Amino acid sequence: MKKFMTKIVAVASALTMLGSMAAAADYNAYLCVQGSAYTFRNQWNDKDYGRDSQKKEVPSGWGYSTALIGWVDNTATLFAADITDATISGDGDYTVSMENITWNGDSTLNMVFVCTDIPLEDSYTDDETGVVLENIIPSYTCKFDGSEVASGAAIQKSDESNYVLFTIVNIYDDTLATFTYTMPTSITVDFTVKGLPADTATTTTDTTTTTGTTTTTTTTTDKATKTGDSTAMVALGALAVVSLAGVVVLKKRNA
Repeated sequence: MKKFMTKIVAVASALTMLGSMAAAADYNAYLCVQGSAYTFRNQWNDKDYGRDSQKKEVPSGWGYSTALIGWVDNTATLFAADITDATISGDGDYTVSMENITWNGDSTLNMVFVCTDIPLEDSYTDDETGVVLENIIPSYTCKFDGSEVASGAAIQKSDESNYVLFTIVNIYDDTLATFTYTMPTSITVDFTVKGLPADTATTTTDTTTTTGTTTTTTTTTDKATKTGDSTAMVALGALAVVSLAGVVVLKKRNA
């Protein structure tokens, strides 16, 4: 009996640990930009200049959340910025920002957008337009140097990223509303998250019961709900990273 009770306690402890891991898993949001001289911060899953970049040609000392990259004589060069990302632990209000931005002679913005690692399920998007039918991020407010320049519905498109992303400035998209501004040294985006999709992972539990001299082991399979893709996801397998092709120009264009 003592051995059986020990096994039951061990199983319960393991389930408690799994529940804690799932609860601790979060999503992330990142503010991304591209200036007219192609000073940039790309989306987090960009293979060359993203969060997990392994590119050898990145400037020494560069980190995805430590500085922007610009081009000097066709060489990738660091440009300072104080970057604040957001950890999304559930529905609520969040902020991403860049302060004290040093541009490389950029006079206007080509792009300003917020990307996340919240996955877009097929059921959330219109296959023809790529527009999210149920916006996970329904609204945002953007400020340049402390003054509001844009706000409203955060129109999200899947593009080829498969993660929630919404755009504020995009000179490559004629359908996006424009606004007037002075080139900022500070960009802040406040946004609301509502209705996060629930990923599910299959877990197997062995329950041992003893009645008299008979011992029965029953295996049951349940769905464990996760709210993110960090610690708990590691135990379930690696995520596939898909690049957001064509969203941000990676090299300085020829004149």
